[in-house]
Amino acid sequence: MVFSAYSISNSIGPEHAENQDSFLSDQEDSLFAVADGVGGYAGAKEASSLAIEGLKERAFLLSNDVASFESVLKEIHEDIQQKADRLHLENMGTTIAVAKVFPDSNGLGGAIITANVGDSPILFFPSREDAKCVPVYTDDSHRDQDPYAFVGIIQYLGLPDWKVDVHTHKFSYSSDDMLLLCSDGVTDNLADRSQKDRNQWSKLETLAKESRSAQRITESAISVGIKADDMTAILLLL
Repeated sequence: MVFSAYSISNSIGPEHAENQDSFLSDQEDSLFAVADGVGGYAGAKEASSLAIEGLKERAFLLSNDVASFESVLKEIHEDIQQKADRLHLENMGTTIAVAKVFPDSNGLGGAIITANVGDSPILFFPSREDAKCVPVYTDDSHRDQDPYAFVGIIQYLGLPDWKVDVHTHKFSYSSDDMLLLCSDGVTDNLADRSQKDRNQWSKLETLAKESRSAQRITESAISVGIKADDMTAILLLL
């Protein structure tokens, strides 16, 4: 397995002074994550950084069992809530998209567990010619009602007075498959929102398979110019 990771922003300005995304690419533990600080609220960057640090510290707790992912992300959710209370920062928080790879001993495949809270996508691109992209996350936003509703997140880590619902998926992969974790700025620019089925990811899938580069993916998303945002991508070549 190899990977590429890249983060860039085209929305930095007076009210958005830094890239509020954070990410983890830990090849030794086969653990990867993207956290997108919730823009518009103070402490967004601190929240995404805290989520990634919390995940690093608890990496040893993540087993080949979805329950361990649910438990870890709920603990991080409470950490951010407590930090927001101490700093008196109302609504401070972050999305998170996590994937851990569990290779088989033969090196020809294995299993992946993904977990997410918020609207940061995780997309699986099977290498079979007849296979299409498979979203392996749940979008906690209003995009299911309006595909162009780029704001309106339903839940995130740190949301006050909220018992977070962690979404998990466990599935098999084969050699040469790909997995993409990214912040929503990438998909809001590169997905074909006029398509309501898996075809909406076809452009992004082609870009991933041809470029094999997280940098190319994020830079392409910025060049489209539909939505200015922080943009982070981690592309795993399994």
